[in-house]
Amino acid sequence: MSKYDQYKSKSIVFPHKHCPKCSKMVPEEEGEFGEYCSAECAGFFKTQKKNKKKKTFLFIGLYGVAIIIFVVLAILGQN
Repeated sequence: MSKYDQYKSKSIVFPHKHCPKCSKMVPEEEGEFGEYCSAECAGFFKTQKKNKKKKTFLFIGLYGVAIIIFVVLAILGQN
């Protein structure tokens, strides 16, 4: 008997969370895919997180390069 069988006879919904991507019900305890309902949803968020990290580093890098260019131009402009 599973621990969720007690909720089947009653009109109570078993304790659960929802998948952040597709909103399907997921048991409260950590399952095979963590807080996600499937490997597809977990993989989607993993790649999305990786892409966001790349964009952040690219933005910081470009901002740093722009500052260096402005400083060099300011120094060269004084001559």
